[in-house]
Amino acid sequence: MPARVEFHQHQAVAQVTLTYPKRFNAMSRAMWRELRHIFESIQRSTDVRCVLIYGHGAHFCAGGEFPAMVRTFVRAAISQSTAVSGLTR
Repeated sequence: MPARVEFHQHQAVAQVTLTYPKRFNAMSRAMWRELRHIFESIQRSTDVRCVLIYGHGAHFCAGGEFPAMVRTFVRAAISQSTAVSGLTR
């Protein structure tokens, strides 16, 4: 899967761009990981003083990518159900 988040820095200004316009820049798990990595890097930097966040295309961000969110919620529900059913009285 190609990168869905771009990062550029010019002097003290960092630019982060969501680049998934086909899906209105909806956030997938991979994008969340990319963003976390980028922001951890920015936090360690002594050069960055400003962060601009853009969405490529006509929309900034439509929220979470629905299929990925459903998979996450289903996994959590199954995990919780398994943990609860494993309890004894």
